Amino acid sequence: MPEQALGQLFAIATALLWACSAVCFEAAGRRVGSLVVNLLRLSIAAVLLGGLCYLRRGLVWPGDASGHTWAWLLVSGGLGFFVCDLCLFRAYVLIGARRSTLVLALAPVFAAVLDAFVLRRSPTLLQGVGMAVTLIGVVWVIAERPNDEAVHTARERRIGIVLALVAAVMQPLGAASAAVGMTLPGGGQFDPMAATFIRVLAGVAGFVVLVPLSGRTRDVIAGVRDARAMTLLGLGALAGPVLGVTLFLASLQRLPSGVTQTILATIPVLLLPVAMFQKHERVTWRAAAGAMVAVGGVVILCLT
Repeated sequence: MPEQALGQLFAIATALLWACSAVCFEAAGRRVGSLVVNLLRLSIAAVLLGGLCYLRRGLVWPGDASGHTWAWLLVSGGLGFFVCDLCLFRAYVLIGARRSTLVLALAPVFAAVLDAFVLRRSPTLLQGVGMAVTLIGVVWVIAERPNDEAVHTARERRIGIVLALVAAVMQPLGAASAAVGMTLPGGGQFDPMAATFIRVLAGVAGFVVLVPLSGRTRDVIAGVRDARAMTLLGLGALAGPVLGVTLFLASLQRLPSGVTQTILATIPVLLLPVAMFQKHERVTWRAAAGAMVAVGGVVILCLT
């Protein structure tokens, strides 16, 4: 299979896995809180990744990574797993998930700018058309979701939008840092699963420092004792930070970041069946039309 087609397949698989992990983390978050979810999901992911790396590579600790690789992947993990997620989860509280996700849909645009001016990997004209069509469909879906969120103050809206914008910038910055870190001298590529392990370690370190500072240590202990929450976190960690992020990095090795990020932006579309059948939300025909447009955009991307 051509490398580009493989990258597209990895990106689509990542979107599916992240949609599954979002359902698990949302359910766990209602039981133990978002900050606890962030620390525990990454801790579980680190354990799973260490075991999988040993089975695949014979190494639990990625000692074969150079200082250059470690530095860039730690920066990537700090930006993506810590700063981005911290800002995004707080934005959910301040302005709601719908508005936050709408702002986050700008992430592929920032990724395309980074591709063009930093990594020198500009998308083709047809890829640009596919990205535009996909994002129009995604924004359409998000905008048409039922507006059942709580009323927020003007100050909360301002802060929430700023935090969501920070998350939208941090996501492609983390991806670009990972792409640089995985590129080896001579044009080789570092193993994406081992790279994910390093990135997760950076995220764990950030939340290990933040949790005691925020006085949430007891909540973490209570979360560990919640068997239902830990089951959800285990499933979500496997689908998201472990398999999903590994395939995400594998996709970045084969595609411009903007293309990969655009495919991942379809996650709200993938969650529509969950809204319909699990949460019994009414999905309008306009949202369904937006989903079809987004899928059409992904088809264009996959035909390039």
